[in-house]
Amino acid sequence: MMDYIIFDITLIGLFACMFIAIHWLEQHLKRKED
Repeated sequence: MMDYIIFDITLIGLFACMFIAIHWLEQHLKRKED
């Protein structure tokens, strides 16, 4: 049971990192255009 919980936390962490990275890149690209 614990393995599944750890796996879920890892997936959520990965998605959060990807979301933050994409958001940061979008902000960075918008600044460059200005």
